[in-house]
Amino acid sequence: MIDTPVLERTVAAVLDRQARERPDATALIEAGTGRSLTYAALQREAFRVATALAGLGLRRQDPVLVLLDNHLDMVTTWAGTTLGARIMVPV
Repeated sequence: MIDTPVLERTVAAVLDRQARERPDATALIEAGTGRSLTYAALQREAFRVATALAGLGLRRQDPVLVLLDNHLDMVTTWAGTTLGARIMVPV
């Protein structure tokens, strides 16, 4: 059984906790390029994507079609879409 309350298991909560507790720890490493993001950088990029989507007029639960290869930009787009409560639809 999971003891962590459900509101602390959301993408936003987990990312916030990791960025607060381990901001300089590596969160992601891109295969093939070695490009990486720390938890603080991942959170910043996710907020940047969420803000950009809101600026385009997308609201909560709106679908967002995404056509990206499997790299860090896909992950930051997924995180930003999720933080903004939008639905990422990979195509």
